[in-house]
Amino acid sequence: MASERAKDEAFMRRQAAAGERTRNALIANPYMNMTRLDTAILPVRLTVRIAVFNHNQIRDISPLRGARSLEKLDLSFNQIKALPSQDFWASLESLKVLYLNDNRISTLSTLALLRPLNG
Repeated sequence: MASERAKDEAFMRRQAAAGERTRNALIANPYMNMTRLDTAILPVRLTVRIAVFNHNQIRDISPLRGARSLEKLDLSFNQIKALPSQDFWASLESLKVLYLNDNRISTLSTLALLRPLNG
């Protein structure tokens, strides 16, 4: 899994360095101090496959609800304290890889019924 993440991060760095937001990836530059996922991402959330919002200050991820094509989601190193409901996770039908490490999450109970993710 570590090598898969390294590949993802390398891809994301290349995209961010090029200043690109492609049809398949939505990348927020790390350390932007982004505090929320605003409505700017709503139009692309239905087609994006990779979303990277690591190393920011995000607290609420509910705008990602219904991102059916999303396969990889990196929310590591943010300020997330609580996770959305099980319905939220069910709406991410294609999710295979999820990074939530280094947040302030106190319980993972809403992930209990999440189907096994395969990267």
